[in-house]
Amino acid sequence: VGILVLFLFTTNSQPRIMAVIGQTQDITLLCSVDPPINAVDEMVEWSRSDLNPRFVHVWRSGEDHLIGQNPSYKNRTSVSIEKLKTGDASLKLTKVRLSDEGTYRCFIPGLMNKMYMLLNITKVSPGVLECKSKGWYPEPDVFWLESEGKIIPAGSKEMFRGPDDLYALSSRLTLEKEHSKNITCRIQQNKQHREVKIHVPDDFSVDSARSTIAALIVGIIFITFVVFLVFLVWKWRKNNMGETLMHAQILRNLLLCQTNLITFAPINY
Repeated sequence: VGILVLFLFTTNSQPRIMAVIGQTQDITLLCSVDPPINAVDEMVEWSRSDLNPRFVHVWRSGEDHLIGQNPSYKNRTSVSIEKLKTGDASLKLTKVRLSDEGTYRCFIPGLMNKMYMLLNITKVSPGVLECKSKGWYPEPDVFWLESEGKIIPAGSKEMFRGPDDLYALSSRLTLEKEHSKNITCRIQQNKQHREVKIHVPDDFSVDSARSTIAALIVGIIFITFVVFLVFLVWKWRKNNMGETLMHAQILRNLLLCQTNLITFAPINY
């Protein structure tokens, strides 16, 4: 006979459950939603991070989904559909074993989404908007819309799943001149969605950006030309000054030579 200790991890507390090994015993790991809501259609994940696969029990789309369940829990776990109707996702574990000792996590991603989904949109470069969002499960879709509701084909899209099992994503949109001035980024998943709108100024489109870049290039070319012209003038003056000095030196040498050729004869009185 031995004592088995199980820890239940939730967002609010980490209670400890003790079970006696050596007896045929069933235990219940508590997990509930506050305020109580119907969670039958939500996804419920019971897991242990120290296991591979880590899933102890998964409830999805109104039924058990045990394809990825850890083999050591086969035919020993269950959740009550009647209790799920009141937000109670507690897990019943039967025939408790010594290997069941560990920390269990109850995770209901669909309900957590409603609490802390984040979404924002920013201007990352001339003519480019970026939409970021996190706190989703399962994987959502992202749409860019004009003010009339017309979908704009998006450019790059990145999505990853974090250590909390929730999805985060980012999407970029390159604005063209024909796009409306009010753009919406919408993140959608099943029955819920989040969206944010942004007003695009006239000088923010990619065409305006291209015009700005073109003007910048012309300015750089002009400045380069002016610098080159100044260099040529300086080079020309330097060469001319060198030639002038050389001519002066030659003239000086000639004068010295002529001076040396002059002789003075004695005068007899």
